Amino acid sequence: MAIVGLASVVALVGFGLMARDWNATLDATDRANDRLDRTEAKLDRTQDDLGATVEIVDANRVALAAAIRTRLAREAERSQSQGTYDANVQWLQGLQGALDDASAALVVSTGQLDALQSCVAGATEALNQAAAGDSGGLAVTVRGIQGVCAEAGVQL
Repeated sequence: MAIVGLASVVALVGFGLMARDWNATLDATDRANDRLDRTEAKLDRTQDDLGATVEIVDANRVALAAAIRTRLAREAERSQSQGTYDANVQWLQGLQGALDDASAALVVSTGQLDALQSCVAGATEALNQAAAGDSGGLAVTVRGIQGVCAEAGVQL
């Protein structure tokens, strides 16, 4: 009986140890399940964040593509405008040259016109002297206006 009693005590102690280990295993499993649940929740939030980020990236790609198309269109417009500007500058330079030539011709014409007016005034005076019978004054006046008349392109 002592052996049966000892075996019962050993079995009871073994059962107690086994129950303690079983409880410890259950507690460890529950803690691991809690950590797994928290990790899965974090993973779900991360997947949601990733989905939102992918949507933002896709929208940014669309916006970037539109901006690139706009930039290319503006560069083409700028090139065309530069060509028009260059042509206009060249045309204006040609006009400036023509204006310079016309201004120079006007200066020459103005000088000739002034000389012609002096010539006509002298010729009028010479005609008045001829009408008055002043042949000496006529000769002096004609000699005096010969240079200015020649400058105006008039031959006396």
